Amino acid sequence: MGRQRNEETIKQIRRAVWQLFLAKGYGKTSFSDVAQTAQLNRSIVQYYFAKKEDFSNMLMAEVSDQVLVIVDQQFPDASRLERYYLASQLYFAVFWHPELRHLLKEILENRKLADESMYNQVIWSVNILTDAVDEAKFEAAYIDVVDAWGGFAEVMYYSLQHDRQVDLARGLKRLVPLIAMIAGYEADVCDQVIATHTLTPEQRDELRDRILQQLNQEDN
Repeated sequence: MGRQRNEETIKQIRRAVWQLFLAKGYGKTSFSDVAQTAQLNRSIVQYYFAKKEDFSNMLMAEVSDQVLVIVDQQFPDASRLERYYLASQLYFAVFWHPELRHLLKEILENRKLADESMYNQVIWSVNILTDAVDEAKFEAAYIDVVDAWGGFAEVMYYSLQHDRQVDLARGLKRLVPLIAMIAGYEADVCDQVIATHTLTPEQRDELRDRILQQLNQEDN
């Protein structure tokens, strides 16, 4: 028999994790911190989140979900590929916000967190793009995705270390078509979507701030 979920308890834990990660980061947040902030016994927290990495995965999933909410509100007529590309831009923009850069840096420094983040984002991406995944095509293309993602991650990490801006659109220009091809999209179609749906910095920042505002409201 699976664990029974208490959604209110999970919400309490989510609020605590969001608050602590913003204030202290991943490395300095412990199960005891989460339990104390959520006003729960540590055993209850660990009942729902067995590993510390589960906190990070939960937070990233929450960001992903809220990104799609804003994209669907702002671009209701977007195709699946357009929706995915717009969401990808905003997802990384959220973690590039000054309040979250330290967390992104910790994720990129931690090999296990970085690998889980990459895999979860690829699955999230493919699920946006198609209802039926070709497993053979996925396996064949995944190494190329890992290669592109690794290069993008290195650029982000270098920029974080040296307090430089990063060209998110440039990084996604290589990554997005590779993931989209797993779902059956041709390269020229991807190029057209990238050419016509790259957000301006002003658009990206406005929508990113709306996402963060909504996330903060949900966790207060």
